[in-house]
Amino acid sequence: MKEQVQGNPLNEFLTEKEVTDLLGLSKTQIDGLRYKGLPFCRLTQTSRMYLVADIVEFIKSKRTVLRGENTETLETDAATFEDDGDTWKETEEG
Repeated sequence: MKEQVQGNPLNEFLTEKEVTDLLGLSKTQIDGLRYKGLPFCRLTQTSRMYLVADIVEFIKSKRTVLRGENTETLETDAATFEDDGDTWKETEEG
């Protein structure tokens, strides 16, 4: 990534090259993620930029927990756990 200047609103955006480097993915893989819902800003026909917050939210939306043979999203599991301040504990569903 380029050296970033404090207070510059463009620091919140990444070029497609910066996204591929950051995530360790190819341009083709990033293209596929766009078709699966990764938000982007089209500047020209071939130039795109990505909002850092959108990338973070997209990645968070893809989080999963594997339990045996079932795969469940963390959002589903979050409803069954409660934070008591120091530790997370499982609650009974009712």
